[in-house]
Amino acid sequence: MSHMPMVSVIMPVYNAHLYVESTIKSVLSQTYRDFELVIVDDGATDGSGEICDAYAKQDARIVMIHQKNGGICKARNTALQVAKGKYIAFCDHDDLYQPEYLELAVTAAEKANAELVKFSYRSEYSHSGVVTRNTDECVPEQVIRVEELVQNDYELLNKTVRVLWNGLYRHSLIESLHVRFDESIRAGMEDFTFNIQLLQKIEKIVFIPQILFIHYSRLEQSTSEKYHEGRLTDIVNVFAAESKWLAKYSVSSKIVVQHRSKYVSLMIRTLCHADCPLTVSEKNAWLKRLKAADELPSKGVLKEAMKELPQKPKIAIQDILFALDWNTLLLSIWCIHTQRKNARKK
Repeated sequence: MSHMPMVSVIMPVYNAHLYVESTIKSVLSQTYRDFELVIVDDGATDGSGEICDAYAKQDARIVMIHQKNGGICKARNTALQVAKGKYIAFCDHDDLYQPEYLELAVTAAEKANAELVKFSYRSEYSHSGVVTRNTDECVPEQVIRVEELVQNDYELLNKTVRVLWNGLYRHSLIESLHVRFDESIRAGMEDFTFNIQLLQKIEKIVFIPQILFIHYSRLEQSTSEKYHEGRLTDIVNVFAAESKWLAKYSVSSKIVVQHRSKYVSLMIRTLCHADCPLTVSEKNAWLKRLKAADELPSKGVLKEAMKELPQKPKIAIQDILFALDWNTLLLSIWCIHTQRKNARKK
């Protein structure tokens, strides 16, 4: 490609021959045409790389890179090194862009002179080819300062931090801060760290309500559904990074509870995984380590958690037990719940 494209779409690919062709087509079929698609074949062994090569020969907008397998973070970092666009967008190898994704996102970014655009997306969950549920993660139409978002709407903030592919990012911001993906993270949550680093310097975010991305979560393939001991360390480290950032603002006890609740849920889910080999004592130690990593104040947190009992009893009980350091009871309840849930699936 001879000119500088407006958008660089980054797509890491690894062993996705069943899905990658549809994903590539969804990007190439955008109503907005001024983009490059940077595909990084991360050492695929199932023919995925050859499928990508065939499309690269047909469309000059595709930049094709092959490398030894190093994980999704390394693949994205490789793509960032060669990306030329004013904006960066991301796409996993088995997801789909809606046709107007780039057109609406670029228009919104240019109109507001924004460094970050976020939008609604749909998640489809399946197991062994059977769709179990669909969830729409919707955001309101607005332009909001990050400080206001942090202080008033943690649920919306969580949607902003949690994933990459519902966003359009100003490339110059990424480069000026030298932000890259943490290649030590191999079991998810790399999105969190990437977004948190950027949000510390972003002033405002544009939210657009249209569902522009479809994410497919296939239980048998999902990294986050498998047990990885390293994920426990990742949860603690990301929790520490986010709490340190939030501590710079005057956040309410409600925001603190919502923030902690997200990470406690992630930790408990991992500790209660059927393949987790840790003893109760070791699991307790991880929960204590999580609490020790928090830099936000605890004043009013227990009272705030109790307010949630009528509306969200399960989550509220979890938050109350964690606040009281009743970790053994917390683990017992969650592990029993997980076992029963798994038994029903069978």
